[in-house]
Amino acid sequence: MSKPKPAPLPAGPVVGGYTDIKKLTAGGFGVVYLAEDGVRHNDAIKEYL
Repeated sequence: MSKPKPAPLPAGPVVGGYTDIKKLTAGGFGVVYLAEDGVRHNDAIKEYL
């Protein structure tokens, strides 16, 4: 029996100084988001599920 997957982060929260802009992709191990730091640099952040 497989465990239910947790819901990905909603758009907009601040995590570690990064603001989530949008979900880029999702796969079996996690979700990748486009995020922005405090000085408007874009980065990718992976949330492992």
